[in-house]
Amino acid sequence: MELTRELLEEGHYVMLVTNGLPTKRIKELTEDIPVELRKHLILKISFHFMELKSKGLLDKYFDNIHLIERSGISFTVELTPSDDQIPYIDEIKEVCLKNLGALCHITVAREESKPGVPILSALSREDYIKAWGQFDSQLFDFKMRIFGQPRKEFCYNGLWGGCINLETESISQCYGLSPTRIFDNPSSTIDFCPAGKCDKAHCYNGHSWLALGMIPELVTPTYLDMRDRVTADGRHWVGEEMRQFLSQKLADNNEQLTERDKRQIRIKNSFNNAFYSLKKSIYRLIHRWQ
Repeated sequence: MELTRELLEEGHYVMLVTNGLPTKRIKELTEDIPVELRKHLILKISFHFMELKSKGLLDKYFDNIHLIERSGISFTVELTPSDDQIPYIDEIKEVCLKNLGALCHITVAREESKPGVPILSALSREDYIKAWGQFDSQLFDFKMRIFGQPRKEFCYNGLWGGCINLETESISQCYGLSPTRIFDNPSSTIDFCPAGKCDKAHCYNGHSWLALGMIPELVTPTYLDMRDRVTADGRHWVGEEMRQFLSQKLADNNEQLTERDKRQIRIKNSFNNAFYSLKKSIYRLIHRWQ
């Protein structure tokens, strides 16, 4: 709560991820944060339908969302699909329309333990789309469009964005890349170096990175499209100021690199990534022998 408010007071836009159940914390956000600052806050609320239904928590879940909406804080509701939920799709849709005024967004579950990070489902791709595409979620549609496609373009993640891990006090360009500790010496300069060429099987969180514009030449929906819904009576899940912010692309406010700079960064990253992979391999060997 304290960190969230400080970030908002500095002028940042903040997204918090929640399962929608911690009523006490949600009330703190809706009551203790000034109205003007709430306009720059959005909650990404996971919808664990099966668990909520089995534990009798659906009413509490939606009551908390209504509290969030009345406070002026933006929100988005997202369900991670699984095969065991397919028989309940009609019920899920009915519950969403009744309580949210619109269908929830649908993401794409992935199996990170397998090569290529495939979709986590026993269904064929066609049947998966047939089952979950009926929610008309731009989040789902875009993730399925890019799922499994290696990215060959130059990616600005690391320069225009990145991953900060407060537990390890480190920053990295993207998932699984070499971390750099940044709090050992707070006055030292941070090397905001773009990832450049991505070695991942595909950008499985491209609904965030790519929609925000980490690859400027790639035509994508906006991040707003991934998060907002409009209810039957015309209400937006995402507030006006947050909509303006999320509808931008990173290239609108950041300078792009020259082709020469990009080549130099690719060379630098190739060396750094190889060294990081070697360090991890040595660590695993030593750990195995102990």
